[in-house]
Amino acid sequence: MLVPTLVLLVSVPPKANDFRSFSGIVARQAEALPPDILVSLVREAIEARPRGSRTACAARA
Repeated sequence: MLVPTLVLLVSVPPKANDFRSFSGIVARQAEALPPDILVSLVREAIEARPRGSRTACAARA
């Protein structure tokens, strides 16, 4: 389990030419997270999903 860690990421306005769907008025870059924290967050999010949805995601990757 991930131990809560305070990570401050700089907020920036989304790029004017970025038309992806996103709610909010600021953006943050996942690449700014330390690699071990990013890996832990992604792993926990995957493991929290129901078993069948993980298989479907892995098959698409």
